[in-house]
Amino acid sequence: GEGLSALRDHENMAEYRLFSKEDGTAIIRTVIEETNAMSTITDHGGYITGPFLIEDGSEQWQVGFDDEATTEAALHDLEKGNEFVVEDRSELS
Repeated sequence: GEGLSALRDHENMAEYRLFSKEDGTAIIRTVIEETNAMSTITDHGGYITGPFLIEDGSEQWQVGFDDEATTEAALHDLEKGNEFVVEDRSELS
């Protein structure tokens, strides 16, 4: 479909591989150039984990940080130039 072609041909796409596609849902592997949001998270020692959910122009990420102070600093810096909503926070022991 046009959506997968647009994704594959996007200027930030370094690698793209389609594993399967069924009824409007695709399982793909991508490698993309680092975005401002990604570098902000990693600059604060954060971890970007998957799987990502991309739907209707929005992305859902799972990210992690080692402590609360680092989390708050990263979220503060992410507000500069990024639009996001924190949907859930949990502490792992």
